[in-house]
Amino acid sequence: MLVICAWLITPHLQRGYDPGIYTALLDAFVTLVLFAISYRSRRLWTIMITSCHLAGALTHLAAHLSLSVGYYAYLTTLGLLGA
Repeated sequence: MLVICAWLITPHLQRGYDPGIYTALLDAFVTLVLFAISYRSRRLWTIMITSCHLAGALTHLAAHLSLSVGYYAYLTTLGLLGA
């Protein structure tokens, strides 16, 4: 439910095709909450969704830090991670 709510909020935070800082902050918050859930839970799927979401959040961070990242590489990485 958490990921679906964040997915619905994202278009309201996004400006154009650039994810922006607010989208990155939302993804970081969701990653922290998923980490807390996976820390308390003993189920494998919680670890898998947390790792995929962490990789997506790190992709946002890499896109913000690097000026030479193209949108094709950015979107392909997010598409492979399921973000």
